Amino acid sequence: PPSINGAPLNPGHTHFVMVESGQEGVKAWGSEIDFRARLEHYYCHVKGVMLVLLVVQGGPGTLKTVLASAKQHHPVLIVSDSGGAATAIAEYVQKGTASHPNFQKEAAVKTLEEIRELHEASDELLLTFFSLNDEEQEMSKLLLQAIVKMLRRPQRAELASPAE
Repeated sequence: PPSINGAPLNPGHTHFVMVESGQEGVKAWGSEIDFRARLEHYYCHVKGVMLVLLVVQGGPGTLKTVLASAKQHHPVLIVSDSGGAATAIAEYVQKGTASHPNFQKEAAVKTLEEIRELHEASDELLLTFFSLNDEEQEMSKLLLQAIVKMLRRPQRAELASPAE
């Protein structure tokens, strides 16, 4: 399990990118998020491939990951009823509030608001919501739709260049 000194690598993953931020202990948690988003954006640009961020559950760090990816204009597929950050994002974007206390704190609400604003600025093309309980939805089709929606989005000035 994660501790103040770090966390074990997930044996279910095949590749890892190690990022040295200069931070140690608790301060290091989340320090890689912006770098990772910029690296992913660069890789997608160089290779000419699309990236879709899939959000299943997650904690406060996941909110930061979604925000960083959204600032790079990468589509995000939210599994809205999986709990955690995924549910908080779905609730906040659709209802203006998140029901779980972990996502009602000032920092979380600020991040949720930024995510919602980016979604609205994209003509609501940035985020796609998937429900595990909706038998008519297919995740594979929604992944493809998320990519197509972002490819067809208007190239407005505020959307055309990635945020810092």
